[in-house]
Amino acid sequence: MNAPKHILPATFFGIIGIVFYMLMVFTPLFSDDWNYYLVFGTDRRIQSLWDIFVSQYNHYILNNGRFIPHFFVQLFDGILGKGLFNIVNTIVFLVFILLLLRVKDKTEWLYLPIVLALLFLLMPGFNNAFLWMSGACNYLWAAVLILLFYKLLTHDKVNVRYYPLLLLFGILCGWTNEALIVGFVSGCLCYYLINRKELTSHRVVLLAGLIIGALFLTLAPGSVHRFFNGKEGAFSITGFTHQLLASLLAMDNLRLLPLLLLTLLSLAVFKKIPKGFFSENLLWLVAVGVSFVFVLLTGHQAAHSRFGIELFSLILILRLLDSFAIPKSVITTSGLIACIVLALTAYYSYLNNQEFRRCVAQIQSSGTGIIETDEVKLPSFFDRLVVRFKPSENDDYYYFQSDWIDRYYGKGKLLFMPYRFMERIRDDVGAYEVFDVETDLPFYAKRTDVESVESAVFHLSEPVKKYIPLLLRPIAGKMERYSAKEVKTNNLSVVTLPQGRFILVMKNHMIADRVESITFQ
Repeated sequence: MNAPKHILPATFFGIIGIVFYMLMVFTPLFSDDWNYYLVFGTDRRIQSLWDIFVSQYNHYILNNGRFIPHFFVQLFDGILGKGLFNIVNTIVFLVFILLLLRVKDKTEWLYLPIVLALLFLLMPGFNNAFLWMSGACNYLWAAVLILLFYKLLTHDKVNVRYYPLLLLFGILCGWTNEALIVGFVSGCLCYYLINRKELTSHRVVLLAGLIIGALFLTLAPGSVHRFFNGKEGAFSITGFTHQLLASLLAMDNLRLLPLLLLTLLSLAVFKKIPKGFFSENLLWLVAVGVSFVFVLLTGHQAAHSRFGIELFSLILILRLLDSFAIPKSVITTSGLIACIVLALTAYYSYLNNQEFRRCVAQIQSSGTGIIETDEVKLPSFFDRLVVRFKPSENDDYYYFQSDWIDRYYGKGKLLFMPYRFMERIRDDVGAYEVFDVETDLPFYAKRTDVESVESAVFHLSEPVKKYIPLLLRPIAGKMERYSAKEVKTNNLSVVTLPQGRFILVMKNHMIADRVESITFQ
């Protein structure tokens, strides 16, 4: 009877699935994907499920406790292949969307365009959390497990014969990813400590499994070892305060949490916050707050590390919308925006995939081991929606040299260099002066005869007043960025190419407009 009403959203949902699958096909292997086809800590390829268990045991002891996500990464990376992962991940993404639409007890198809628009426009690190194979297993798949867990948790009654399965499922959910689990477990515990009357036997079993899984995750020997060995020097209040401030400033890539807070503030001013909203959603509110503090204290700055904060914020936004009538104009506009962004993302992903294929062809045929890359120029907005072949978001590397890719393709040492740089040195073999190479990660280059250089010194001109932000002008003289006459950097390397030996120095964007000359030490 209601079928015709759902034809349009179901069709839209299907189109989203098809386009998302295209994005998966266009997404290359990236970062950890080049390494997880091996048994962890060895050079031996994974050939069976037993190899994965051995690998994850090594991983658990030496690296971190994310057994469940990395099991699936290695299953696809080592045995089943990227092609099958593209299909499965598309299905997981569609299940994720369906679970978000069920903010209460029924599927709210009207929210579909809004959910998609919020994800594509605002979710930080969308590419790494949804498209990248290693990232999707860690974040998207973990999110689906959490949402399914919540559905079981809020179910009124479960037959006792299924309790062992509930316990096992709880362990699987808890043993996923700290960025989501620490906040979610805290939210569950707070809610049921306050609402103890709602604790049924099946909820106790589920929560027990969740806590066990979370303990397996957080107390893994590899995680504990990395935590304590990652701390350098003695603790100091000043050092801790500086680290905390830097971590807080790095939270500027949050989008959905500020939207949630702004919405709540606006509703509070007009006294429109739905009655019982805070008590009913205590679990998700605590999850947001604890996740924020957890990421703040870890100091992680990658966009996808904010996934838990933003996911829980999105859930709260949707549960808040459930109390209001959404104008059709908002739904239509959201759907239109989602379609435009998806279409453009598919286009840029296709271009990026073409460059990836061109690089692979060079890897397979190159006799020199030098791979000339042609960076696909993307509008900055789409950097968070497209997975690059090269780790261009990593500011520590101005050229890309990866042992993992060498090993993956069974090649000798590979060196990835921008083709514009290679053209420059082919055409101007006598250039001994320092010259710019304008790429996604720009650097300075200079021909040299030495085999190694320890550091470079940027000699700076006086800052131009009009380029100093107005609010900073009174204190600019006290800021090293504007007062320094020279800046030293170790962000460099010497590379040997057929055209000669070159020093490559990463540009410092903060002072690039003031660099007059560079000397090397």
